[in-house]
Amino acid sequence: MPDDPVGVLFRHIQTPNHEFEVFDASIQQAALQPLCLEYAQDNFYSWNQDKHRLCQPVFCLTPNHLNHLRLVNFNGIEKCPLSGIKTKNGLLLTDYHHALLEHTKPGNACSIIDISPWFFDASRGDYYYLRFLALFICHGILFENFVAADESELRFTREKVIPSFGKARELFGVRPLIVPIMSVATEDSDRWRCHPGALWNFAQELLHPKP
Repeated sequence: MPDDPVGVLFRHIQTPNHEFEVFDASIQQAALQPLCLEYAQDNFYSWNQDKHRLCQPVFCLTPNHLNHLRLVNFNGIEKCPLSGIKTKNGLLLTDYHHALLEHTKPGNACSIIDISPWFFDASRGDYYYLRFLALFICHGILFENFVAADESELRFTREKVIPSFGKARELFGVRPLIVPIMSVATEDSDRWRCHPGALWNFAQELLHPKP
């Protein structure tokens, strides 16, 4: 963690969707530096909406017009590490989304850090999420929504997040610094996973580069 105050977004792969736009606007308003952490070596599961959307992003050309862009061949990638998945033109999935992010915010990619090895090590203990939340006692502010509408997310929150949050408060005497990215009323909306329509042309060219 850097010395300067940071706002942290933790995702499997960072990509400039609507959620990222809200995060970026929030940290600018709070005068925080962005720190984007990734868990890119986690495995792909088709039932996971966030991971599936990384492989087939949706672009909002207008409020009522959505375009899907299938980046990968889904055959054979189940349970494969996200960091090893390639797009149809041979580009790593991580590099594809980082290119979108660099196109949106030039220079922002330097704040992306893959903490997969650290997370693997932390997960060996019973309170593996505790070590992660402990980073936000004083070193940074985590921007996150723990969505309760999704069954798998709710189970994760109950079994991992809440016990670790309580343990962190017990150990340090204060709560970890966590700020919702979006309002609770709209946190389960799929719109946050969508990408702005302004990226559509570049996203297509990136997948199908001209000779």
